[in-house]
Amino acid sequence: MLALRFFYIVCGLLLTTTVYAQNINDLLISANGKLKKKDYRGALTEYNEVLAREPQNPRGLEGRAIVQLETGNLPAAIDDVNRWLRIEQNNHRGYAYRGLIKSEMGDTDGGLRDLDRAIALEPKFAEAFYYRGSIKQGLGDTKGAIADLERSIAAKPEFDQAYQDIIGLYLERGEVDKAMPYLQKSMELNPKKKENYATRGMILAKQKKVTEAEADFTKAIELDSTDADAYYQRGLLLKAQQKYEEALNDFTKAVQLKKEFELAYYERATMQNLLGNYKEAVNDYKRVMELNPFNPNVYFDAATASLNMEDYRSAEQYLTSSLSYNYGDVEATYYRGIARSHIKDYRGADADFSRAITSNYKDVNIYKERALARMALSRYDQAASDWTKYIEKTPQDAPAFYFRGVCYFKQFQYDKAVASFDEAIKLVPDYENALFDRAAARANAKNYDGAIADYDKVLQLDPQYAVAYYNRGRVKLDSKKHDEGCSDIRKAIELHYKPDEKELRKLNCSL
Repeated sequence: MLALRFFYIVCGLLLTTTVYAQNINDLLISANGKLKKKDYRGALTEYNEVLAREPQNPRGLEGRAIVQLETGNLPAAIDDVNRWLRIEQNNHRGYAYRGLIKSEMGDTDGGLRDLDRAIALEPKFAEAFYYRGSIKQGLGDTKGAIADLERSIAAKPEFDQAYQDIIGLYLERGEVDKAMPYLQKSMELNPKKKENYATRGMILAKQKKVTEAEADFTKAIELDSTDADAYYQRGLLLKAQQKYEEALNDFTKAVQLKKEFELAYYERATMQNLLGNYKEAVNDYKRVMELNPFNPNVYFDAATASLNMEDYRSAEQYLTSSLSYNYGDVEATYYRGIARSHIKDYRGADADFSRAITSNYKDVNIYKERALARMALSRYDQAASDWTKYIEKTPQDAPAFYFRGVCYFKQFQYDKAVASFDEAIKLVPDYENALFDRAAARANAKNYDGAIADYDKVLQLDPQYAVAYYNRGRVKLDSKKHDEGCSDIRKAIELHYKPDEKELRKLNCSL
């Protein structure tokens, strides 16, 4: 980390050269210029030429040491600095460079001693305070790092990198109030530095000052339209304001600029989901899976988009993947149960709902979903129990009473069935299915008048309901109303109902 900041700090120092023979001086000036432009190969060639002519040239050793440091050749860099310090034993820059190189090589104690020596030789050496602060920061001595960075700024008020580091340290400590004056000063020194606007935008976002934060990221984008992170952060702020279309555009720009920007793909998928673009959402979630296949959340979210598209098989597969990473995810278990119900894997659905209930899943709808799965498996006793648990929490749900009645009916518990159908019809008086099935339950319980009355109501609601005519006719026949019963049977056939031939002959109706 330190080497990356090194050239910025020292490049100005290299340009101070003593008077040499003209050709040596010209070489140094040329090499220093190439170093400043980060043309390390060209600079190294010219520093080598200087030292070939004058092996003890301190400026040549200084420049070559920096090139070696910047290109990662630390042993060669420290060798050049040692040679230089044997020539200029009290050169504060030399100790600062060597301190930095030692720390890069892992000898932080030695690095700190050299930087202490550099500061002793030059008490206003801003760069040495900065280096020493950076080493302390790496050692976890935040307080010492801040003290050195403050002394660096005191020695060199325009030293922007020191401002950046002290801002970062204060923010890491959560001391925003202490960071802000330094940030403000850095913005005054560098009004076109996009990082400052991005940093302030992050601070304002955490303070819930959403519109102000958005403005800062917009400024950062104006200063650098290729900054993918700025688009991403502004997208998050737009999302927080429910400006989903604008947020979608920013996340799209972010992934265009940074092809493997996992978080931006994820957020874009979320926007697509919220906007009802489920297919596009799934495509983005798939991209996130490619970039990070170990994130269970993305599989869950892809499943919800698939459920919204009624692509239940894909949803079941995504949820299975999600649960393979996080087996205890109760919500994923519940939704997989729903997906399995839709693909007619009722046993799997029952197992998922049961596991979710055992794990204290709180949504009462889970009892309804498990009841439906159990009905599909003909487990009517268990299903009726689930409907009762669901009804306890949702006593105004007429279909729940209806389906519980069906479960009782399937178990030949006709009185219980009628009672449950009664509750459904109290809530919805024209509940045709409940009236129709209550009629059947009443007929089986030998309450023929009640059954006929229910079929009468069904036929008032739907005069073309052929099966209702046929069933009413059967009940009338059973209650010795032969002519009326046969009339209903004939009406059902007129409406294209086709009863079983053997059954029809037993009814003894002339057709």
